[in-house]
Amino acid sequence: EGLFHAFVTSGLVSLRDFCRFVRDRRLLDNCITLPIVHEVFKDVAGDLRTALNKDKFFAAISVLTTFAVQLFDYPSDYILERILKQEEEQVEFEGARLQDAHFDILATVDAVKTMSRYHEALQEGFLAYTVDLPLNERHALRWRDAEDHNLTILARNMLRFCRASSLMPHMISVESFVHVLLAVSAPRSPEEKEFYDSNILVQDYEEQLNTDNMQVRSEEH
Repeated sequence: EGLFHAFVTSGLVSLRDFCRFVRDRRLLDNCITLPIVHEVFKDVAGDLRTALNKDKFFAAISVLTTFAVQLFDYPSDYILERILKQEEEQVEFEGARLQDAHFDILATVDAVKTMSRYHEALQEGFLAYTVDLPLNERHALRWRDAEDHNLTILARNMLRFCRASSLMPHMISVESFVHVLLAVSAPRSPEEKEFYDSNILVQDYEEQLNTDNMQVRSEEH
């Protein structure tokens, strides 16, 4: 009951609310993606514009659980464990409302359609920058490996990927990049909060720029 009311808007759970729920309980991973969350919501609601009542909200959680178990061999109690665990992990941080505003844009129907359209290229970029395997072993990776082993990418490597892809600084600033990270993965521990508060990603970006500029000047001489 409390879980439903924590994410309800005007008595019902909208697609936006359900996406926030999946994010806040840290259910998003290499297997449970936003396109899959949209698919589950549509399956239960009938379409993406119809909000869920309490019974359908819990039905959607059940469908998501079944999806994870049958397609990705997750333990049957995985979803419930994640939900209960995240109920205990709450850290107040500055910019929480801004986080929701950024995430709501990422979770819109149009944004998710764009992610789906370019998912293969995005997957290749992820695999190229994952730190869970040595560089000389990454060429043999397939996305199924990322799903099976829940491979991860460091925020710093994601920053490097954005630079290498010319997304930064031409399309987004490093400050906007940090806002996007907060939108997807808000701090859930004092250590994570300290990571964001330290502004270390902006510092790392500036160090990368200084190194590149020094290299260019060196080559010119």
